[in-house]
Amino acid sequence: MKRFIQLIKKSIKKMPLLYMILAAWGVLSAVALFTGRVSDDLYTTPAFAKALTRDVADETDFAEYAAAEGDAAVQEIPEEPGGSVAEASGEEQANSGESFAGPVDEVIDDVTDELTQEPSDEEPTEEPAEEPADELTGESAEGQNEGISEEQNAPSADAEVVAVGNVVYESYTPSDVTSRYYSDPGLIPLTTEYDYIQEDYSYFDDALVIGDSRMVGLRDYSMMKDHAVFAVMTGLTVYNALTENIVKDPETGKEVNAEYLLKNYTYGKVYICVGINELGIGNTSYFADHFGEILSVIRSYQPDAIIFIQSIMAVSARKSESDDVFNNININDKNAAIAQFADGEHIFYLNINEFFTDQCYTPHSGALLTELTTDQVHVYGRYYARWAEVLLSYGV
Repeated sequence: MKRFIQLIKKSIKKMPLLYMILAAWGVLSAVALFTGRVSDDLYTTPAFAKALTRDVADETDFAEYAAAEGDAAVQEIPEEPGGSVAEASGEEQANSGESFAGPVDEVIDDVTDELTQEPSDEEPTEEPAEEPADELTGESAEGQNEGISEEQNAPSADAEVVAVGNVVYESYTPSDVTSRYYSDPGLIPLTTEYDYIQEDYSYFDDALVIGDSRMVGLRDYSMMKDHAVFAVMTGLTVYNALTENIVKDPETGKEVNAEYLLKNYTYGKVYICVGINELGIGNTSYFADHFGEILSVIRSYQPDAIIFIQSIMAVSARKSESDDVFNNININDKNAAIAQFADGEHIFYLNINEFFTDQCYTPHSGALLTELTTDQVHVYGRYYARWAEVLLSYGV
């Protein structure tokens, strides 16, 4: 150590004054960088920023989270854990599109015309297009109806029933909201009118289910998994519902997408449930247009299949009232639009909300019952058995 110090002293004596000044400046700069700036930079790195930011994936299916995190095998809605999101054009539409403000049937006029035509032999062109990770519980189906009463399911006495096309709505006084994503339609779409019959689980033997984290729950926590084919993923959206490789080919075991299954296999029923992840991507008209395109593809490959559009399930009142985008007015606006695709013959709209919400018809109408959820977006695992039973009550 002494020799080292002596060496430094000798070097300093021989070093020109300019070099000494430069060396001193360098040492002081290094000290200042280390003590003053390094710590700040450290906390702005992606790793620390992510660690210090609340992970919305732990709460619900959000498209914006998916867009930021990218495609993770399934964003979960959280996105499931990692889900792919809409194509860039969707985000551009979100920034420039106007909210859906006209009559609900205006949104889907063009697509409805296409759906009412007989399917052609020409194969559709595949157009590529994310809840936060599901907090589903593994509770048993025992007590699955607990917390759901007939009183809660009953429509409001003040609601007026109106018909628009093939869809029946209950009307309410809309709230005055301003959003580029939605408007309050003042209409709640009801299940398509039909003489439904009660079925058993074998009814799902020829069914294909396409959907987001809510359908992941249906697959994992109900007996439907023993009968139907599930092309589901946390974070799935209307923009990638048919193109994500999330299901195995029954014959080869290779991972394929829903469109592949539709093209190569025959199904008697197709259940579709998406929309929660798209609440912050484009406006209602944009969402409905893409939803209609999916229905067109399904009809082209499966002209004899019955398509069941499941309503986007509401979120809790607490979640709805605290979020300008992921709220029940936005959800209801989307539901009012996609319900218009139902024709009562090939396509049916099922109002799942009537079994899981308070059906209060307030500005945040039909909020998910708090006793049925822990994350404000998904129901407890045991209630997915109830969901499956609801679907069985709508046999066509």
